[in-house]
Amino acid sequence: RSVQPVPGELDVLLAGFSCKDLSMMNSFRKTLAEMGQSGSTLRGVLDYVERYRPRIVLLENVWAIAKANNCGFRQVDLVMEGLKTRGYAAGYKLLNSCDYYVPQIRHRVWMWGIRLDGAPMGPGKEM
Repeated sequence: RSVQPVPGELDVLLAGFSCKDLSMMNSFRKTLAEMGQSGSTLRGVLDYVERYRPRIVLLENVWAIAKANNCGFRQVDLVMEGLKTRGYAAGYKLLNSCDYYVPQIRHRVWMWGIRLDGAPMGPGKEM
């Protein structure tokens, strides 16, 4: 597969990864660790993060990623761990698009990572 270089430093990576295996609409759900379509696209995003080290990472996925299974495990914990092991402070929040004036009810989990290496954001760039 072809990988295109990123010119200069990457400030913000905004990405979504496949929700097919995580969606409550799917009767044959898989975990992210099982490397179905959702796991492999997440792996691609995390590989990109590791390679290009963006200052800020913002990810989006279905609400079910934060829902605990019978053992108390949440898929979002794998994403948080993936960001933290790559040197990011990480967090997430469940948001409903209609609370932000989007004309639909759509619950989504937004996940973020902020690079911890102390690199300055650059002139005129504040967080």
